[in-house]
Amino acid sequence: DPAEEPAEEPAEEPAEEPAEEPAEESTEEPTEEPAEELNEEEAEESAEETEEGTAEEGEESEETEEAEESEEAEETAQNRIKVVITAEEGADIYAEADKESEVVGHLDVEAEAWVILNEEKTWGQLYSEDEETDSRFISMEDATIYNEETAEEETAEESLTDEQMAELGYRKVQIFNQNGADLYDSTDEEANVIAHAETGSELWIMDAEAEGWAQVYTEDEAQQFIRIADIEKQPPTDEEMLAMDYVKVYVAMNIGANIYAGLGENENPIGHLDAGTELWVQLIDGANRAAIINPDDFTVEGYISLVDIIATKKPEEMEQLPTREIVIHSPLDNTDLLVVYVGVDITLTTELINFNEDDHYTVRWQYSKNGKEFIDIPEANELEYTYITDKDNGNYIWKAIVELVAAEDK
Repeated sequence: DPAEEPAEEPAEEPAEEPAEEPAEESTEEPTEEPAEELNEEEAEESAEETEEGTAEEGEESEETEEAEESEEAEETAQNRIKVVITAEEGADIYAEADKESEVVGHLDVEAEAWVILNEEKTWGQLYSEDEETDSRFISMEDATIYNEETAEEETAEESLTDEQMAELGYRKVQIFNQNGADLYDSTDEEANVIAHAETGSELWIMDAEAEGWAQVYTEDEAQQFIRIADIEKQPPTDEEMLAMDYVKVYVAMNIGANIYAGLGENENPIGHLDAGTELWVQLIDGANRAAIINPDDFTVEGYISLVDIIATKKPEEMEQLPTREIVIHSPLDNTDLLVVYVGVDITLTTELINFNEDDHYTVRWQYSKNGKEFIDIPEANELEYTYITDKDNGNYIWKAIVELVAAEDK
């Protein structure tokens, strides 16, 4: 019957299947045990996560401190500046930024250093990468901030070639004078000495307008001048030779004197010196000859007999000489007179030391205005000589020459 079939089939199918399936699932699958296992695993994972989190936080803290220290060190390094020690005597290093504090070191002039300036820029703390190093300070009175541009200019000037210097009009010279040479601030008679060039040093110079002077090349273009005569090798002064225990003598015999190669009595002469020739000699204990010294290089040029020479200057501490000696005495010796009046009689007396009773000799007096060129005084042939002071001769240098002669030649 068509009316019955549609009513039965829909009523049976929905009532049976939906009710049975949920019941089977609820009885077969437990719900409590899985919940417990899940809680234990979650607890372990949570603990591990906590430990890892704590460790990571510690590492992050250390990294932060290191980063802060690094930034601080970098900031300090950026605040440092380079200085150059410019004080003539260098710079003392102090334990504190106070000149009353302990001096713990020293920096030489032209030394370079890195420092951190205080706010007033009066003190510089020496920079060190080692944080454990004690602080050290220098006064900025002794230093100048390094100027890179100036340094580059100076380097450029120093790098000029010899050809470039020659093109600028300079020539290179070497100081041969064993006493060195003074450098002056001008070519005037009253010029001040502002520097000194040591023996062997080299300079670039060009002739100055003033005769006998040269201008010295300087990197900072400062005016410096040198006497051309001072560049050449000059003999040492008498005082310097005497300080080295040399004795000044002259050839006493009117026939001159022979030079020998050694001290042997039977040696043949290797040279001859004229009468009156001045020498520097070195005395030899027990020998009847003295070594002739070349003042330029202090070498021995030969030997001369003691009987052929007369000494005129000897070191103060040296006792009586084994050769003849003359000493000139003046009434102006050992006085505090600063002025010699015109018209005063001055008598010079020659003392003969170590001369023999049978010595025959002649005497002649000389004078010099500059100590280099001596002029004979007519009819002045005695051991004493008297002159009257005037406006000129007050600064003269006087010399007596005693010449030994054979009896028949006197």
